[in-house]
Amino acid sequence: MPWQANRTVRKEKRSKIERNKQISLMSITSRARFGAIVIVFAAGIMGAASRSYARNKTPSEYQLKAAFLLNFTKFIEWSPSPQQDPDLPMIIGIIGTDPFGAILDDLIAGQQVHGRMLEIRRLSRKDPIPSCQILFISASEKRRMRGILDRVEPMGVLTVSEVKGFPDMGGMINFTVEKNRIRFQINQDAAEHASLKISSKLLRLASSVIPPGNGRSS
Repeated sequence: MPWQANRTVRKEKRSKIERNKQISLMSITSRARFGAIVIVFAAGIMGAASRSYARNKTPSEYQLKAAFLLNFTKFIEWSPSPQQDPDLPMIIGIIGTDPFGAILDDLIAGQQVHGRMLEIRRLSRKDPIPSCQILFISASEKRRMRGILDRVEPMGVLTVSEVKGFPDMGGMINFTVEKNRIRFQINQDAAEHASLKISSKLLRLASSVIPPGNGRSS
């Protein structure tokens, strides 16, 4: 009968509306969770940058990259754990031409991660690479990049650079600039190969991720 058909149509419409509401709510919740992660990480970045550069209205590119480096230490698990020896500093090495200058030194002054003080070590091409937790490989070392990565591969070091194609060479985190914003790419495969665990929160913020099993061939 017509009235029964109309009733069925109305019931189907109500069910469709309810399903759409649920999907919309799930989407909003998902975006909110992701947004919260972004806010927490960004707050750490901007907070770190502003501590030493409160006079500047806009942080410079390398103030932001330095703040990223500092915050990366909070989202990486090294093996063996850095917490095992609190008396030793956590080392951030820089090899090649240093683009940070005093920015990074000022930023990490007095900072602790996992209960350990942070220390910067600058290396020339001739220096042996010491035991460190993070190694920033300058763009000046582009031609030597693969050789450096091969040297540190068994050392369990988080390698960071700003050279195009760095993740494809086996580097772990690479800074990029997209639409005047600092972004970063992650090679999770290379990190896990070096027994480093990258937090899922950091992975979600990356502009691209090379997952385990998809890194460069040896």
